[in-house]
Amino acid sequence: MADILFQPLKFRNLELKNRLIRSNVSGRFDNYDGSGNPARINWETRFARGGVGAII
Repeated sequence: MADILFQPLKFRNLELKNRLIRSNVSGRFDNYDGSGNPARINWETRFARGGVGAII
């Protein structure tokens, strides 16, 4: 049986491909007004493509 971390997780209408959930650590790349920039978008995209089920 596969590890439960890699099984899908359902929340009503949303289904995550696995149970790996990463918190969004802001501040390192964000602009002073809190908006994102290309470095931030690249950082989060790398995690999303790497297989994280959700970034919150």
